[in-house]
Amino acid sequence: MLRVLANGTRLAILNLLITGERSVAEIDAALHIGQPNLSQQLAELRAVNALVARREGKAVFYRLRGERVQKLVNLLQVVAGREDSEAGFAAPSQVKVAAGAARFAMIGGLDNKANSL
Repeated sequence: MLRVLANGTRLAILNLLITGERSVAEIDAALHIGQPNLSQQLAELRAVNALVARREGKAVFYRLRGERVQKLVNLLQVVAGREDSEAGFAAPSQVKVAAGAARFAMIGGLDNKANSL
């Protein structure tokens, strides 16, 4: 799951969903990342059980899968130094979050090095 979350776009999606359930159209309108990219990122998040999907007619709505995921997103905001920001994580096209995601990914790399010693 942490590998999947080490991506600015996916973090922006999760941050948006902290406030509650949203449709795919609402997520796309808020983040401006394009439907194909958004669908791919949502599939990655569903694959690690970070999201719950609900279909209503033709619309699909997403929400975070429980309090555990919400706490994890909040923790990642702290690690990336964005805990005081109202925006939290934004899509890379809006705000560069790559540094925070890279810092987070580096933590995972340190764990791998420790395990190999």
